[in-house]
Amino acid sequence: MKHFLFAILALTLFSCSDSTSLLDNEQDIEALTLIIAESLSDQNDGFITEFYDFSSEFAGASVSGPAKGIANSGPRPGHGRPQNFVKTYDPVTGKHTLEFERSFSNRMISKSQNVYLEYIFQAEDGSFVEFPKESPYSTVSFSGERNGSIETVRKTSSSTREATWQMSGFEPESEFISMNGSQSGQGSMVVKTKSGDLSKEYTLTMSFENISLDKSFLADSTLENKLSGTIDFEMNVVHTLPNGEIKERVNSGTIDLAGDGKALLRIMGIRQIFAIDLKDGEVES
Repeated sequence: MKHFLFAILALTLFSCSDSTSLLDNEQDIEALTLIIAESLSDQNDGFITEFYDFSSEFAGASVSGPAKGIANSGPRPGHGRPQNFVKTYDPVTGKHTLEFERSFSNRMISKSQNVYLEYIFQAEDGSFVEFPKESPYSTVSFSGERNGSIETVRKTSSSTREATWQMSGFEPESEFISMNGSQSGQGSMVVKTKSGDLSKEYTLTMSFENISLDKSFLADSTLENKLSGTIDFEMNVVHTLPNGEIKERVNSGTIDLAGDGKALLRIMGIRQIFAIDLKDGEVES
């Protein structure tokens, strides 16, 4: 039975003409899960970080909680203090822009990021809100870009990510923020394996629909535990195997935000479910 399941796994990841070992297949799955975990988790400046940066800068009238601002807040675990911070507002377009650099290093990880974020706050009548900390707002339009690199004992990666969201539910009577949008990225990753370095270049698109965030996360800073909903993803990966062979493949699947700090990753064609820690990006199967 075990050999039969292994055969199904091999056929899922590689075409019949490919001559790859089971170990290579396992390594490809590991790399794919690491790429998605990096794109989601807070300590890798993924999807979760966007929410923390938003709440750090703009909590106030419509999202209760302390908002000292990104530049003035102490760094969260795994994050350095922002440098070269620039904040602007354009009354014609209603855009609040934030631009900064952030780096962090310890014995386990070294990373650096360049960040550009745009927000448009609108009241219920559609008018722009210039001072969201003091004035209530109903919706937020967000777009942003992050590019940088991360190096750990297991992998080295570089990426550029772009995100566009629409958020609603900021009225006082609402307990939840609802979010719809997408995040796309491209990058490269080198994973250290027993048989040598496994190199990948990829593009990743994640689609968010009706993602729900409990507003109470600001009271105890447990944002990872207050998200629920399902993310669809598609990833195009170019593999460079340790023997120099190059393969290209498209994978898709879903990511369920369970509301307990984990994201459950399901890859189409694979029965195994992977649990991603939304804080540090660790993956369990």
